[in-house]
Order: sequence, then C-alpha cells, then structure tokens
Amino acid sequence: MDYEHESSRFEVTVGKPRKEYQRRTGPRPTSIEKADYDRPGAETGTEVSGIVAAGGQIYVWSYGPPFGGWPNPSLVDEGEVRRVDYFDDEPR
Repeated sequence: MDYEHESSRFEVTVGKPRKEYQRRTGPRPTSIEKADYDRPGAETGTEVSGIVAAGGQIYVWSYGPPFGGWPNPSLVDEGEVRRVDYFDDEPR
C-alpha cells in the first residue's frame, strides 16, 4: 500500500518496515509543494505484520514493541491511499 500523509509518501508492505519518501526541498528547509519525492526512501518503524481496511480507516499493525515511534495500530485514512495491492487480486 502506498499513501501520502502531510509532505511524505509512505510505502507499506507486510513483512517489511515502512519506507518514507519525503518531498524534495528548495534552498530553504521546507518542501516544495507538488515536487517529486526523493529516492531512495528511508526505512522507518518495525516490520509490518498486517494491514486491515475497515470502515473508512486502514489499520497498519507492526511487530514489537518497540514500534519505532509508530502507534500500533497506526491509522491511515482511505483518502490518503494512492495504491493498494491485495494478496488475492490484481493491483488497484
């Protein structure tokens, strides 16, 4: 699953830590609106154990503790999701 939150894009895969891609910045330490995301992404948190969609929210569960600074479960609003790959289906 890929989702955007504030000025970052996150890639979440079961069995791996999240990857965070931050927007490119200009001469000042702020992100440039609509700029592309930096590559490569930085791993953040611990290994993701599951992703569950329920009632407009998506719950991301991680192995731990510690959880690397992430709440467990962490919540993602469906409106922030850019891409979801299901285990039993083609990418949507």
